Amino acid sequence: MYFFLYSHNVIVSGKDKAAIYDLQHVRIMYIPNAFVSVLEKLQIMSVEQLKDLFFQNNQDILDQYLVKLTENKMGRYVQDIECFPKLDFSYHFPGTIHSAVVETDLEKYDPFPVIDDLDRLGCRHLELRVKISSKQLNRFNMLLNVLEENITQSLDIFWEFDASVTEKEVETIYNIFQKINSIVVHGASEEKKMTAVMFRKASLKELEKEGMNTDKHILDMKYYCESLAYNTTYHQKVAIDYLGDIKNIIFDKNSYGNVNHDNLINVVNTDEFQKFWEITADQIEEIKDSPLRHAIYNPFPIYEKNGKYYINYLNQ
Repeated sequence: MYFFLYSHNVIVSGKDKAAIYDLQHVRIMYIPNAFVSVLEKLQIMSVEQLKDLFFQNNQDILDQYLVKLTENKMGRYVQDIECFPKLDFSYHFPGTIHSAVVETDLEKYDPFPVIDDLDRLGCRHLELRVKISSKQLNRFNMLLNVLEENITQSLDIFWEFDASVTEKEVETIYNIFQKINSIVVHGASEEKKMTAVMFRKASLKELEKEGMNTDKHILDMKYYCESLAYNTTYHQKVAIDYLGDIKNIIFDKNSYGNVNHDNLINVVNTDEFQKFWEITADQIEEIKDSPLRHAIYNPFPIYEKNGKYYINYLNQ
């Protein structure tokens, strides 16, 4: 008899303990580090073989752990372990950029070529941060029409409050463009929520702080696969600030060019721009010993010092 840990459950060792990520049911179960090697051996050995080799004096210990895993629906006993092939955890994405943050007031640079370049790069999700007055609504609608027709799959908008733009105009934009997930108008005079349109008194900086939750964990097959080989904060991400500066993430002080005089596609394909893309959670000092490192959401920049990598928590 063999014990099969379901394929969607993955084991991550830490310094003090290990964790089993249940990527299908979005949950975590902690286990002792010593039990990790036991579960690994169970992939090729029967329960009886393992007991005879390693648990001669106390076979009940193994039974107790396997009962716990079974009761928590993490695995089950099977006759033939070969009938359950392992999953492929390699990461694949058909593009160079997966998601982007673009800030624009429609004046300091032309956003249309930027959106066109992001389309060519394969960008699927866009966070659009805008400073738009009522006089600019027609041009903004033209930009949204371009996004509606390109490869972008989803769009979130952060809109700095402008008294010349009415609530109805904002909600009309949300209703017209199907790719928009949400619109948050920040710096508003009062709090209000209408469908997926929200008016918040908080500034964008305050909203950013709300989103910088390092206790947030992402238990998702795609995120886990990416985390094994890449840095989920930087990998296939790009940001353009209001001045047109090209960054890897919007909070990073470093820029790699400016869209007013540099080609976005050329910039993101440079080694310098991608230098942190393959710095995985296993290499970052603050989290490398955590069993949750491949589920941690890190919105902060990282930096290199003396050959080691650290998180810049931006004085949080």
